[in-house]
Amino acid sequence: MPVLPIPLVAESADDLLGAARSLVDAASAAFIADADIGVSCTAGCSACCSQAVPVTAAEVRSAVAAIARLPEERRAEIARRAAAVTATLADAGISPTTFRDAGDDPAARRAVAGAYFAQDQPCPLLHDGVCSIRADRPLACREYLVVSDPAHCAPPGVGDEPGDQVVRIRSRNDVRRGFADVSTAFGEPGHEVLAFALADALRHGPPVAPPADPRSGPGTAAMLTPPLG
Repeated sequence: MPVLPIPLVAESADDLLGAARSLVDAASAAFIADADIGVSCTAGCSACCSQAVPVTAAEVRSAVAAIARLPEERRAEIARRAAAVTATLADAGISPTTFRDAGDDPAARRAVAGAYFAQDQPCPLLHDGVCSIRADRPLACREYLVVSDPAHCAPPGVGDEPGDQVVRIRSRNDVRRGFADVSTAFGEPGHEVLAFALADALRHGPPVAPPADPRSGPGTAAMLTPPLG
């Protein structure tokens, strides 16, 4: 178990993002190191980067801050790609509203996510097969590992195999969902879709954390790892 960077008092979800990352990274490292599991993912494999990545507002703020530290040319490229990706998705009838309308219906959400993936639009942060802000990438990206043949990872109609044959590794604790609970506890949405949230943040500025009552860091951190149901 990693030593978690948990403040004594958390004033926003941002204060617990480091702890969530540490938990996810430790679990992912253990999976990768276990030869019996046989993780298929390797450096430069970026098929999963064309999916609808769920993020919280705190992760969007962290991503925007990380982008601001990049060279100007790279920042401009990310902004251009974010606008282009969201425009392509909009032309296909896919928007934040599409995901909100799916609600908590698993079948509806899978259908929307599948339609998004079928557009084969790489994440605006992707550069030469690697995330431009790898150290600050979202929790969903950090935890996404598969043991199936990489041929299954291609979007429908692109590879030889349908994407529904992908076999993901599921951690014993769902840190991403736990951090979404932390986000809502601080008065922010549980999840948004990265491409849309990033495009909006780069145009209008990142979401501002609402005023919230400070929480006990250790107590709030207990929300980070709800067991998988």
